[in-house]
Amino acid sequence: MKYFIKILMLMIVVLCFGVGCAAKQKSALKETELDWAKKVVGKIELNDDLLEITNYKCYNDNIYIVDNIAKSIHVYDFSGSHQFSFGSEGVGPGEFSGIYQFYIIDDMIVTYDYEKMKYIKYAVDGAFIEESDPKVNIYTFWLEENEFPKNLLGVVTKRDKVDGQLIEKTMLCEFYRNFDLKKELIELKTSTNEIDFITEGNHFSVNPLNNIISIPQKKIGKIEIDHYDEYGNYISTNMFSYPKIKYSNAEFLDIKETLDWHNKMFRKSYSVNDIPPFKNSVRQLKYDDHGYLWLLVNTDKLQDKMYIFDTNMNSVGFYYTTAYDFILHKDLNLEITDESITIYKYKLESSD
Repeated sequence: MKYFIKILMLMIVVLCFGVGCAAKQKSALKETELDWAKKVVGKIELNDDLLEITNYKCYNDNIYIVDNIAKSIHVYDFSGSHQFSFGSEGVGPGEFSGIYQFYIIDDMIVTYDYEKMKYIKYAVDGAFIEESDPKVNIYTFWLEENEFPKNLLGVVTKRDKVDGQLIEKTMLCEFYRNFDLKKELIELKTSTNEIDFITEGNHFSVNPLNNIISIPQKKIGKIEIDHYDEYGNYISTNMFSYPKIKYSNAEFLDIKETLDWHNKMFRKSYSVNDIPPFKNSVRQLKYDDHGYLWLLVNTDKLQDKMYIFDTNMNSVGFYYTTAYDFILHKDLNLEITDESITIYKYKLESSD
């Protein structure tokens, strides 16, 4: 009987291991540079009216851009022409003290003021609607552009003090359409740092074809993307290897000089006397309307690449880019740099 139990337990372990392995699919990134049928259709430059691009959304035929210095939202069309602006700095109704995250749904703009800790709502034409308090203690929140049939998905960061120490908890959550938190789905990160950048484990995108949530994970020498269903249940992982790279002291010093504020997380990892393998950083991932996944990655010597995967998560290829973020809207790709937003109309064509 004991022998039978041991055999049964062994079979269960083997079966579980097999299922786990089957859920993790390993493949190589396709290092084929893509050809593009694309043209620039518009460009929005930083200027005296647009001081700092901190967040952006496409809605209908316009681009809505948050400027946290001017405490305003600017609206442009896809040719790059300014349409109008609204919002101003202050603590009164409809005024902004600290604006970064916002979302557009049902012709309504919902911003979250992290200083006032309030939702501030506007119509898409810039008319103020109301302010309201979140029903939970949210420090920051990010909502995914792709919405589920009934509710919304977003990343929520909450801060609490435990024994005098500040604890920051980041979760993937489901929201009601009125932006009240409905349910926590996946814990992404718990930190005790006072300030922590949103990194790989906090980016996510929703496949518009089948409502699968994809979240990249932070690894050295590889890229891993975990997939979940709309209820937060784990489905599978795609793993892509990438070569580890080491630098000479001269190369390292040159990299340190060229790091911008988006890459400050790297400075903690490097020292002149002990240079570790380069850490790939997934800046952002997003699905287009065809179910293709676009993955923006910091790679060797901070030369950024945009990797693209088809609907079966097969690597299609890459192209080089200077963007630190991007928006996919219909057949448009809006690439964001520290100086501008360039609007491309694209059609993907492999060079093979």
